[in-house]
Amino acid sequence: MIDRVLIANRGAIAVRIIRTLQAMNIRAIAVYAEADRHARHVRLADEAWSLGEGQVRDTYLN
Repeated sequence: MIDRVLIANRGAIAVRIIRTLQAMNIRAIAVYAEADRHARHVRLADEAWSLGEGQVRDTYLN
């Protein structure tokens, strides 16, 4: 059985995924660039892992 999922996305899509996972009692792990550290998907996730400092494009796409 799956007990946690890493969400490699951001914004509204990530929020929808997190809500669905939580309704299924599956832990949601968000990854984020430092510029997104206060974003909604980061706050809603059960865990949040930083991708480091830098521009959003340099962290998510690298």
